[in-house]
Amino acid sequence: MLRTTSKPFIAFLGVLAFVVAGNNAVALALWLWLKFAWWPLLAPSCLYTSSGLPAPPPQDYVINLIVFAPLSWLAWVFARRGDSATAVQTSPTADSAWQVLKPSAEALGVAAALYVILRYLCDFSLRQSVVLTLLGWFVFVLYLYLHALIVSQRSRTAFSPFKVFIEPKWHSLLSDLKLVNSEEEWHRLNQAIESLPASQYNVFRSPISFTVIAPPSDEGLPPGLTYWDNRQRFVSKVDFSEAIVEIESEISIRDINREHPFFKHPLFSGSLPSLCFRWGASGYELGLEVHARWWKRLCETGEIGELAKTKEDTDYECGTTRLVIATLPYSEFGIYYQKPDYLRMEAQQKARDKQLEAIGWKRKEERGPGWRVEHKYFKVSHWPV
Repeated sequence: MLRTTSKPFIAFLGVLAFVVAGNNAVALALWLWLKFAWWPLLAPSCLYTSSGLPAPPPQDYVINLIVFAPLSWLAWVFARRGDSATAVQTSPTADSAWQVLKPSAEALGVAAALYVILRYLCDFSLRQSVVLTLLGWFVFVLYLYLHALIVSQRSRTAFSPFKVFIEPKWHSLLSDLKLVNSEEEWHRLNQAIESLPASQYNVFRSPISFTVIAPPSDEGLPPGLTYWDNRQRFVSKVDFSEAIVEIESEISIRDINREHPFFKHPLFSGSLPSLCFRWGASGYELGLEVHARWWKRLCETGEIGELAKTKEDTDYECGTTRLVIATLPYSEFGIYYQKPDYLRMEAQQKARDKQLEAIGWKRKEERGPGWRVEHKYFKVSHWPV
């Protein structure tokens, strides 16, 4: 029989075992073992009967439920931590207020739960409860740190390079935005693109293509170290912008009275309208960059209907507006940042598909090892390399 002085240590180990079990069945088994096998050590004063034998465990099932329920909930929270860490790729807004305060809130919650259990359910003294709570809080914070470190290392070792193709549905996109309005204008635009040298890259003729070869650092932005295939250079962040038709012009950037030769749009600097693809708050943002005043006038006319409500980012200094026409969730590429979990692969795929459908995307069947998703105005294909 262990000495009575060992009670606080044994109680602390038992409660900590509940929390880190990560499984309700294991937590229940631990609670029953703790209750029946170690009750003489956990009792507030090591209760004994008049005959000198240890007192039996309490039979108050309400108390058992009160103790088991919060421990079971904490175990479930810990079990879900691993799921959320690998299910999807995280957003670059991880430095938001909640993400910063969440670990502290969890640590304080665990400390409060430990104190309540030790002080009022195990009936330890105030000093014992405070000391054990501080010890438990320290161990929990150490666990959070080690858990984050392990997840970070796993994401690096589990990463698989992948290639991405982004192809706009030009006819729908340019027609709905009233940039091209007739078959004659389409014919003239296609002729201009075909006349370009084969060695000259043009986004209207060839989709945006890039290869992600390494995951981002802890402070970096997704998707990580990227090779921009079209321009044959490495970039540390995804922020691509390509003029649909590059026009060499000596006209002042403030002279917007001359119209673009191929679009119903001011000539401006000769590089607008342009296709944009970059990281954003909730995913990769796809859209066009246009002249700000042209866009404002177009919205006021009511010609484009619901497109007038498109999310926009205006650069007042340059006089341009970036239209966010579609957003691709970061989770779509999340499969390349984790080890395959064949038991949950189907469930994770359904979760990604549901997230896509909620914002206008739909997954299409693709022959081979890759995936393809489509939006009303864009097609995105990706596959491992």
